[in-house]
Amino acid sequence: MPSAKSVPPALRPEESVSVRRLQRGSLRYGRLNTVAGRLLVLLVILSAIPVASNRPVLWLLWTLLLGLGGSIYLARSQVLMGQRRALQVSQFRLFFGLALLVPLYAAVQWLPLAGYLPMALQPLPATLSEIVRPDSLSVMPGASLLGAIRATGFLVFLILVIEVGTQPERTHA
Repeated sequence: MPSAKSVPPALRPEESVSVRRLQRGSLRYGRLNTVAGRLLVLLVILSAIPVASNRPVLWLLWTLLLGLGGSIYLARSQVLMGQRRALQVSQFRLFFGLALLVPLYAAVQWLPLAGYLPMALQPLPATLSEIVRPDSLSVMPGASLLGAIRATGFLVFLILVIEVGTQPERTHA
């Protein structure tokens, strides 16, 4: 009786099916990666001045689109590639951990926490009346929230650029 290794792959249907499935997944992942890269370039071109993205509503829209696109891309790539290709941003855990402190700090400034702090740590002097004093740690809590959303959008964009830019076919000329 011949061993499994001596039988040609064409005669081992269960192995050849799994190999073909892996190859199809790699091809689909390559196409997904290319489309995501083109969409990121299009986003960079469109999001600057032509679409007037200096408005807060458009920042929110771009961040929403980036978040949805990033979620779809990462979920689809994990379905196609599974454990064969780990997330490339996992190499930058310390960097992203530190970078996430910025939107987290901005979100904390937006929360109504000023009443729980001593007067010396509140954003405005104690001589102002209670009507003028904000509830949040920031004098402009709306700007803090927008800053947190904008910083999160930048980080999602960076994650997607790292994932798209480190595809093996693209990095080895």
